[in-house]
Amino acid sequence: MNWTTFDLDLPKGIEVLQGISRKIPLKAWVALIDLENKNISTKILSSTDVDGVETPSSFLENNNAIIVLNGGYFISDNSTAKHVGLLKTSGVLREPASPTLIKENLRYYISRGAFGLKESGKPDIAWASTHNDSIFEWDRPIANRPGYPSKNMSDKSKKYWNVIGALHAGPVLISEGEIDITVEEEVFFNTPIAGVQPRSAVGYTKENKLIL
Repeated sequence: MNWTTFDLDLPKGIEVLQGISRKIPLKAWVALIDLENKNISTKILSSTDVDGVETPSSFLENNNAIIVLNGGYFISDNSTAKHVGLLKTSGVLREPASPTLIKENLRYYISRGAFGLKESGKPDIAWASTHNDSIFEWDRPIANRPGYPSKNMSDKSKKYWNVIGALHAGPVLISEGEIDITVEEEVFFNTPIAGVQPRSAVGYTKENKLIL
């Protein structure tokens, strides 16, 4: 990707890079954030604007932030925008996950990739869904395939996901340090989401560095 570092006046523990590959082709901008630095904190935020569409620059200014990244999926009409999928901020569940969806006249149970923050500020990524006001995570996504939905959400690996903030997006791209793209299991197949488009992504390393 031929990464180069931006010469920016950033606090210690935050680095921004640009990468380009003409062969793929691909351009990417990455923020590396050292969460071991006690002066750095991370939050999941949601819009407080009447129309539900707050700009990244507004988030930056209103929250005295250094780095802001957009995330999640949404639908909008003429008046307001609505987040689609799990959304929890400041310990409050703003939007539950949809446990099922209908695609091509078939009902699929889904547990989609979500980014979460523990009370300690430590990041986590899980295949998650909600039941009532509780969020649950799975060791693996529900085993869906195009045209072959899983029969239910019951799984021994399901457990309570204790996070103060969470944001559904998906699909998961990497888990346990290995490429693990779960487009089919998360039922993103045959949608623009599975195609090549500009996207945001979030991850973290075992050294507790956040990657945006």
